[in-house]
Amino acid sequence: MQLMNSLVLLAGLVSSGSGDIAWQIQGQLSQDAYHRLYQIRSSQLGSQLARIDGKTGATLWEIHGQPYVGWNADCVDESRIYVLVDDRVQAVDAEKGTVLWSEHVNQEFVQNAGYLSCFLHSDQIFLSYTLDQRAHNKLAALRKSDGSNLWTYVSSESINPIGADHEHVYLSGMQNAGSMLQALDQNSGREVWLRQDQGVYFHFDAWQRLLRQGPNDISRVDVRTGEDLWWVPISGSYVYSQGLSDAIYAQSDAMVTRLDPDTGSPQWNLNFTPGQPTYLSTQILTSGDVLLRESLDETNQTRFKVLQGNTGQVRWERTVNGLETFVTEAKDGHLFEQNSSALSLLDQEGQIVWNFQAPALTGGSVPKIGSVLSGEKQLFITLFESTGKYPPTSLAAVDWKTGAVQWVHETDEPLSLISLDQPALIILGTMLSGRSLALYQ
Repeated sequence: MQLMNSLVLLAGLVSSGSGDIAWQIQGQLSQDAYHRLYQIRSSQLGSQLARIDGKTGATLWEIHGQPYVGWNADCVDESRIYVLVDDRVQAVDAEKGTVLWSEHVNQEFVQNAGYLSCFLHSDQIFLSYTLDQRAHNKLAALRKSDGSNLWTYVSSESINPIGADHEHVYLSGMQNAGSMLQALDQNSGREVWLRQDQGVYFHFDAWQRLLRQGPNDISRVDVRTGEDLWWVPISGSYVYSQGLSDAIYAQSDAMVTRLDPDTGSPQWNLNFTPGQPTYLSTQILTSGDVLLRESLDETNQTRFKVLQGNTGQVRWERTVNGLETFVTEAKDGHLFEQNSSALSLLDQEGQIVWNFQAPALTGGSVPKIGSVLSGEKQLFITLFESTGKYPPTSLAAVDWKTGAVQWVHETDEPLSLISLDQPALIILGTMLSGRSLALYQ
């Protein structure tokens, strides 16, 4: 491990006006739940995981692995990160980069064949790996505090850890051409229960509820026994579920229903009647309300409805001309009405607060509006050219109160958001050149 000082274009070497580049480095970045930035690079010498200073773009510390360093953004806590370096799992001090403990996993560990999984309510790190370069069929559990290798579970089939609580870790996989779900005791690795189904999908929601989705039904699984706590049939196809703290929504191409998470009892249903109008999409909003988009083909219009989450009654509806308008939700819950060239902020009653028109870029071209990124002080809107496989993307900073453009940063390649959590900076990645850069807000 060594400290790297070679960089980059540092903040302060250029103008510090809004929209100007504060720093840029070669390589892509990612961010963990504590807003720390990391970079993984590969070379003939192996792989390197580096911690990057969000204020300057400087490398704070770096870990080298031969042939690789494995990292999962979920495998972090307030003071540590956990990584897979060759055939060892290591705990690393997040600030200093020093190794706190290092645990060897298996003498015959196959290169590039392992990955780490960590879950919010578990004090263990789970390493999925194989010894024969086939699908992962082994699972090792290590204690986060000291790296002790507690147990190793070996399966005859491919397995994938999908969640854990304080007692069990849950694995999904295929067995006898069917779907398999099993629970292991976290202290011993002993199998607690096993169930098999056909054509289903298991997942945990954010409230540690284990759900089973079938082709025409949904159920909640008891984590203690593996049996269904409740089961609800869902008409239609393409069943999808989404959990909130006080409800579970089940959707299909024929209906949407809000279910009590403890009993599965439907609180309300909305069935989509074939014919006019045509429901093009349903979306569960951050608030728990439901957004519907309907196509009124005969009048060449689009209607939007927002249903109250707890009752299913219409909160507001809005009809616009044309069939190419959408209502989108930002991560903070704000709603925007959007088409290719204009965007409007909507209030809680569905009324327009302000309008934004895509500005002409250098050279006179008028771009299309892409995604909306919610910052604390400003709103950021991506603008992209309509031609080419990888259209150039620009970024416009917009005043939250008025929709007025504050500045536009133009590029000649696609951009992606990495972080809006660094003070006074927005950090972006580029697709073609592989750079990461920070702009002054």
